[in-house]
Amino acid sequence: RVFDAVCFPRAQVSHRASPPGFDGMDILIWKQPAVTGGVLAAANALFLAVVFMDLPLTPFLCKVSILVIFVGLVLKFAHLTDALQTPQEMVPKESVEKVVRLAAAGLNLAASRTASTVMWKSNGRTLKALVGLEVVRRLSLFVSVPFMVFLALNSVFVVPYVLETKWDLIQQHLQPVKDKATILFSMVPKYTDIKDVKFD
Repeated sequence: RVFDAVCFPRAQVSHRASPPGFDGMDILIWKQPAVTGGVLAAANALFLAVVFMDLPLTPFLCKVSILVIFVGLVLKFAHLTDALQTPQEMVPKESVEKVVRLAAAGLNLAASRTASTVMWKSNGRTLKALVGLEVVRRLSLFVSVPFMVFLALNSVFVVPYVLETKWDLIQQHLQPVKDKATILFSMVPKYTDIKDVKFD
C-alpha cells in the first residue's frame, strides 16, 4: 500500500481530475504558457547571473524592489493604477488551505521518519540512510552544487506538467516495473521463514 501511495498517487483518479496538491498551481502546470515561460526564464536568468556573474543577490533584489516602487509612483501620477488594480483575492483561500495541509502533512511525515531513522526503530531504514548519506558524500565531490540547484529549479516547472499531462503513459511504463519489483521482493528470504530453525 505504501508503494502504491508513493508511486501511483493518481491510480484511482480519473485522467481528467487534477492530482492532490496541484489545485491553484496553474503556473507550474503551464495553464498559461506565456506566464510560466516568463517566470521560468526570469528565474533562470537570475540564477545564471548570480552564479556566473557573481551578482550579489540581496542588493540586486533590493534595487529591483525600489525600481518597482518608483515605477508604481510614475503609474500613479499617470493615472494608470486604476487599470492595473489587482484582484481582491489573487490566491483562493481553499488553495492556500490545501497547500498548508499538504505541507504540514509532509513535514510531519518527514519528522517522524527522521526520528525513527535516527533512533534505529527500523534497522533497514537506518542502514539505507547511512548508505545513502555516504554515497551522497562521495558524489558531492564530483557534482556541482549550482548545477544541482539549476536542475531542481527547472524540475519544479517540468515535473508537475509532465505528471499532469503524461500520467497515463508514465503509469503504463511503471506498472511492469512495479510488478517485477513485487515479485523480486517476494523472493527475498525473511528471517521469519527460518524462525523454527535452531542454531548451535
